[in-house]
Amino acid sequence: MFILTTVDSACGGSSLCRLACLAVEESVSAGALVQAIAPLRSHALLILVLNALANGNYVAAKAMAMVGIRMRGLPIISRLFAGLYSAIRNNDRDAITLALIKLFYYHI
Repeated sequence: MFILTTVDSACGGSSLCRLACLAVEESVSAGALVQAIAPLRSHALLILVLNALANGNYVAAKAMAMVGIRMRGLPIISRLFAGLYSAIRNNDRDAITLALIKLFYYHI
């Protein structure tokens, strides 16, 4: 947590700084970082999160959820991705499932 606090104060809390911190802290691969930053729409990011979770890559899914929190658009998208990020961080499978259901129903 000290690293996150230091990075937030140094960079103003931007998502790229937090993502870089996550990459160092949890050894996120370069490919996962590129996939997390690349999508321009929330439904594309949701697809990548589902793919990462299906392959058991919780670290990449958490990085993608962090980017989803900072996406521009409706505030509800940020709240939904924040719920997913929190569930993945806590490693709570039921909460992850509920967060994914909420994101899915938002997008259909």
